[in-house]
Amino acid sequence: MIHGRARERDRLASLVDGTRRGRSFALLLEGPAGIGTSTLLDDAVARADGVRVLRARGFEGEADLPYAGLLDLAGPVLDLADALPAPQRRALHGALALADAPPADRSQVPAALLALLGVAADAGPVLVVADDVHWLDDATREALLFAARRASWEGLGILLAARDGDGAPVDAQGLERLALGPLDRDGTVALVADAAG
Repeated sequence: MIHGRARERDRLASLVDGTRRGRSFALLLEGPAGIGTSTLLDDAVARADGVRVLRARGFEGEADLPYAGLLDLAGPVLDLADALPAPQRRALHGALALADAPPADRSQVPAALLALLGVAADAGPVLVVADDVHWLDDATREALLFAARRASWEGLGILLAARDGDGAPVDAQGLERLALGPLDRDGTVALVADAAG
């Protein structure tokens, strides 16, 4: 159960609902460790009926593995890569060490990810959810932020979450941001009562 986050939950639910209706968005949730960003992401996913959800999560131990996060995110829609222009398809396959593709040209991978998400959104609404973006490998984070800043395809929503002060700084320039603060008094009381349960 989520306590004291009605405003934030309503905002995310509205964005996800807009994706179902063909609108696009990109939003970064920010806050300190334990503030509830992951819980809010899970809540948004639970409300995403009729929307294809693509998820990734950063892990501190994988932060030095290029494109580790991209494989998680793009894996479920890689079958759509055949619709991409050949240079983008090769870049994506190279980044993920698929087939006999040459090593990825890092400058082409962000455009390839954006195009792949666009192809997926052409088939129906898509919600990209990435948690702990501060722990994603640099190459995946760069590609994801590139796509988020250009998320204008109808029915494409990108929801990111990052922790303040940990991992790599997340350059959220050009993105809508939602900073999570402490719970209000009522939310705190309800949380304590639930935990004591």
